[in-house]
Parts: sequence; structure tokens; C-alpha cells
Amino acid sequence: MPFSGPDLTLLLIAGVFLALILFNGRKRKAAITNMKNNMKIGANVIMAGGVKGKVVEIREDSVVIETTPGIKIEYLKAAVNTVVAPSLDAPVAPVKSAPAKAKNSASKAKAATPAAKPVAKKTTTKKTAK
Repeated sequence: MPFSGPDLTLLLIAGVFLALILFNGRKRKAAITNMKNNMKIGANVIMAGGVKGKVVEIREDSVVIETTPGIKIEYLKAAVNTVVAPSLDAPVAPVKSAPAKAKNSASKAKAATPAAKPVAKKTTTKKTAK
């Protein structure tokens, strides 16, 4: 008998493991191809080297991105690493809070005067006679 019980179990586990690896790789490759084929002008992208930009033109096998206003660089589509959703890349405006109003004139006077600087103490040394 070429395969006994434990050997057959080990062979089946290895076969299932290899099948899962192959199917997962195909699924991931199809998702990446789908992302690159559905890329549109105006999409924000991150290239494989870490360069971020906005897609300006799409050609057969390359894409032109604008990294900063006026700077356009052509990359191969294979170098596109990620297509970023515009909401994640949008700059965040700082929140401005209204200044607190003083309730009385004494607190206004305190707020208007600059803070006093700490005065350094002079150190003196005693001279002793010998």
C-alpha cells in the first residue's frame, strides 16, 4: 500500500493549502487589474515609489499624473500602487474658535497686559579673609 492513513491526511492538507494560495493570488491579481483598468481622469493615485498625484491623462499602457501644479510625469500603469478616494486626500481646514469675551473690565486689563518675565537672581559669592 503506497499511502497509509497519516500520509494521505498530510497530502490532502498540503493540497488544500496550495489550492487556497493559488485561488487567493488569482483573486488579488484580478482586483489589481480591475483597479488599474477602471482608473479615471481626476483620480488621486499613489505610485509604487511613493509619489502622489492626480491623473491627468490615460494612455494605452501609461498614465500621466500631475504631482504639483504644472509638473506632469508619465508612468507605466504597472507602477500605480493605489487609487486613493478623494475624501481621504482632501485637506482638512483648521477649526477657528471664537475668542472668549471677558465678563468684567478687570479681567480685560489682565488679559491686555503682557506676562511679566521672570527675573534672574544675581548670585553673590562671599569673600572670606584668611
